[in-house]
Amino acid sequence: MSTENTRLVVRDAAETSDAERTACDALWTRTWPPNPDEPHEDDPEFVETMVAYTMLLGDDGSLLGACVLGDREITVNGEPHRIAALGGVAVEESHRQRGYGSRIVRAWMEDAQARGYGFGVLWTGERRVGFYERLGWVLLEGDLSYQWLGEDRRIDGPILATAFAPDVEQLLSSWSTARIHLGVGGW
Repeated sequence: MSTENTRLVVRDAAETSDAERTACDALWTRTWPPNPDEPHEDDPEFVETMVAYTMLLGDDGSLLGACVLGDREITVNGEPHRIAALGGVAVEESHRQRGYGSRIVRAWMEDAQARGYGFGVLWTGERRVGFYERLGWVLLEGDLSYQWLGEDRRIDGPILATAFAPDVEQLLSSWSTARIHLGVGGW
């Protein structure tokens, strides 16, 4: 695992430059090309929930990987919980398999905990579950839903969560089979 000539930057969303946001957006588009057959909704509520960007930069300042922290409210068995939403974990294809993804997620977790969040939640693909479990995340297997384009939908894909403090870790274990609604819009 190489971490030489790289540096992690965690920046509040309000302090993230237009160039940094553009570089992150370009990385995410390369990683997950848009599906023209899927309905798209610009969700201003989602943009307003952005708290911070975690970026891994090369020695030349180029973006090697990134993710975002979103402030979200979810409900677990009807009870609201404020969580840190982990989104957009991506590493440039030519820089993968070097431990950069783990490094970015760990930095995100430290930042979320420092900001006072009790829990982190993420939505991912099947093949990435093991990656997150190795970092301490647990798979939620209850009744999972979200709202998109004004209608409630069942979750298609794994949802994982992590606790940032021992006092909330017990609560997290009860989430594994709970009814969870992730809120409105994109993740």
